[in-house]
Amino acid sequence: MHYINNGPDWEVGKEFLKFEPVGIIADHGYWMWDFLYECRRKGISVIVKPRGRKGRAFMEVYGQIYKKRWEIEHFFQRLKGELVLSGVNLKTLRAKVKIRLLGEMINKLCELWRKGEIRALGI
Repeated sequence: MHYINNGPDWEVGKEFLKFEPVGIIADHGYWMWDFLYECRRKGISVIVKPRGRKGRAFMEVYGQIYKKRWEIEHFFQRLKGELVLSGVNLKTLRAKVKIRLLGEMINKLCELWRKGEIRALGI
């Protein structure tokens, strides 16, 4: 079985550079000099969370942004779940992704409705 991500963070980051991002907020798994050099060469801003005491100081400055980054990462982890790529054609994979996206959107709407942040739409 082959999963969508089974390599080190920085290797995945190198693939991400193909999309020409403006900036990257990353965990210390991206702290590889060749990756950071490539980002700098392409003019991409990189913010990497350090470990230890410096990591705590980092969170004081970038805490809210970093929290949002993790929310996005967890969303994609839930989305891809256990998607198996071997033996699955593109049409089936797209259908599975669409179904998972729809499920995530329904869950989010239900959560917002329970919190009273949105009203039921004629239901």
